[in-house]
Amino acid sequence: MSSVRDTFAERFEASRILYRHGEKQEAKALLRHLWEAPYRKPIHEFRVFCALMEVWCFENPRAVLGFLESLILGEGDLQAFWARRSLAEQACLFEWHGQLAFATGDDFLALESLARAASLGRDTSLLWRLLATLHANHGELDLAVRYCRRSLNLFKQLELDILGTHADALGWFSGEHPLRFESGVEPYMKILLLVTRLAKSHRNLRAVRELLVELIHCFPDEGRLHRIRLMLERSIVESSLTSTAIEAPR
Repeated sequence: MSSVRDTFAERFEASRILYRHGEKQEAKALLRHLWEAPYRKPIHEFRVFCALMEVWCFENPRAVLGFLESLILGEGDLQAFWARRSLAEQACLFEWHGQLAFATGDDFLALESLARAASLGRDTSLLWRLLATLHANHGELDLAVRYCRRSLNLFKQLELDILGTHADALGWFSGEHPLRFESGVEPYMKILLLVTRLAKSHRNLRAVRELLVELIHCFPDEGRLHRIRLMLERSIVESSLTSTAIEAPR
């Protein structure tokens, strides 16, 4: 049994090294061999499946989106494969499906799949960041702020190396995300802009304050955040003074 695991691990790692060094056809051939190997175990098949899906994402993300949708719905030739998956593995594939839907502009499908992944226990920074963006786009201030804060919390843990990188995260096999999602402060700046606009329309700028503080804690060298904080604090004070003046007895 140990030799089977060792053989699989060595060959899988070889495919990963080949792919990252530009030998993509050789890597894909080795992955297909591992997929068809008679000694393949459930834990093996899921890892190989994820690697094959990731490679395919670089080539045709829309095709992968359709394929995963059929898989999740129990259609096609992989019904038994889906039935063997643990809840954590199903949650992983729901997240991947949601990421692909988001990247191809299908917000409804993205929200549905990402929320399903979260309900099954999936807990990644990118998942919550995309959910925050989707809810902000749909005018849901409280959920957008809550999910963005959760995303930031996980992001900080990754930066501090408290959490290890998910071996089933999209991009783990190749070393880069095939959907080219932005990283670092920029996507959070976009969410901040969206929720600030929402907060102004709801006359609830205080809802943004805690999120901004967490952003500054996460990205202390980002000068734009400090300037935004000054403007936000000024707006909150002005709003408070205006409300007080209106409510004061004549």
